[in-house]
Amino acid sequence: MKKFYYLLISIGLLLWGNAMYAQFEVGNTNIIFQDPDRGNREIDTQIYYPAQAAGTDTEMANGAFPYAVFGHGFVMEIGAYDNYVQELVPRGYLVVLVNTETSFAPSHQEFGLDLGFVGANLYVGSTQNENSVLYNKVADKSVVMGHSMGGGSSFLASGFDAMITFAPAETNPSSTAAAANFSNPALVIAGGLDCIAPPADHQIPMFNALASTCKSYIEITDGSHCFFANSSFTCELGEGICSPTTLTREEQHATVFSLINPWLDMHLKSDCNAWDDFLTTYDTAIADGIITGEQNCDILVEVETPNIAYNNDGLSTDTEGTAYNWFLNGQPIGLGESSYQPTEIGDYYVVVVLANGCAVQSEIFTLASITNLSNLQEDTSLNVYPNPVQNTVYIELPTSALNANVSLYNIQGKKVWQQTVHHSHLSVNVATLPTGIYYVSLQLNASTIVSNKIVVQ
Repeated sequence: MKKFYYLLISIGLLLWGNAMYAQFEVGNTNIIFQDPDRGNREIDTQIYYPAQAAGTDTEMANGAFPYAVFGHGFVMEIGAYDNYVQELVPRGYLVVLVNTETSFAPSHQEFGLDLGFVGANLYVGSTQNENSVLYNKVADKSVVMGHSMGGGSSFLASGFDAMITFAPAETNPSSTAAAANFSNPALVIAGGLDCIAPPADHQIPMFNALASTCKSYIEITDGSHCFFANSSFTCELGEGICSPTTLTREEQHATVFSLINPWLDMHLKSDCNAWDDFLTTYDTAIADGIITGEQNCDILVEVETPNIAYNNDGLSTDTEGTAYNWFLNGQPIGLGESSYQPTEIGDYYVVVVLANGCAVQSEIFTLASITNLSNLQEDTSLNVYPNPVQNTVYIELPTSALNANVSLYNIQGKKVWQQTVHHSHLSVNVATLPTGIYYVSLQLNASTIVSNKIVVQ
């Protein structure tokens, strides 16, 4: 069995209900939350989600998806963050853009409370409102994200499983002081040429103050403040006083997504393979001078690739875990058990959540034919000997079996030999078959007769 070793940032993560790498259409809906503790304050949000078809209030894709609550920059329109929508939603995340505190005199405190309230109530609401397009489609895994003012206000929010900030700016009350209250995984990303919120005065103090035992700081060497978002007149007006970066907006976006995609997959989807991808990308970017940074995550665990077998219980894995998610041809088909009874051929795999919180995916098991071995009945008129056998097995068939098909299936249910018989006696050379248990199957029209299983030694 193949073994992989990964640095695990966080344990106790849960299994998600959708494929790790499926690509989805982008649906959208608008929800206005009301916070009763702040005089029924209205919190306007634009929510983008994995959908069956693109459009407004279209049906969500099958599964339960983790979500990112995103805070915008100072007087920046939420449309400037469509780059995160178009990147993350097709990968199986909801992106929630919070559209409050848009004036020239915003309250950072209220904005942080808005982010936290939406984060706390989106999942709960999705389980209660049957009329919502989000009903039972949101996973209880969340990350707070934000840019500039929204990044700083993210430190003022609470209740999230993880945090990613892009050029976060100091806030009032202080985001640096609030960082001491955040202990979950955190990723702080800065632009080396940022003159609006220079890293030395903003991002680095916030990063150093974080209480998280797993935190990462990344500074894009030629990155700018505004290039974390799409084009925004108000942002670029403020950054116009800076020396221009040699990096294009598209290049900065590509660097950001190459890092946050695997980071999110690890923390919100429990994909330990993704953490290895993140470390590789990080190390390569450091070596190429694209970024500088600091990593404080070094817990080593061992992860084994789950195996799949096909036997009397159907498809099964003997890898012990706390949850199992089965997939057929890339689509989720069953959640919860270590075995699954297939009803059609195709490419199967299972994602197992291990006791350490990692979700690991098996290799693909191609089921070329289905034999319900548990329901097949023995017929004493089908005599098979010797059993166990090393070289040649002899099969005596009833006269009614002439011109029928005789097959051998291995324990995984795969057909390894077949022949149409024209005599009542048949010999089969099994010397080249791997040792193990096999089933002899006699096909008569729509019925199947199976002898006792034979053992090839």
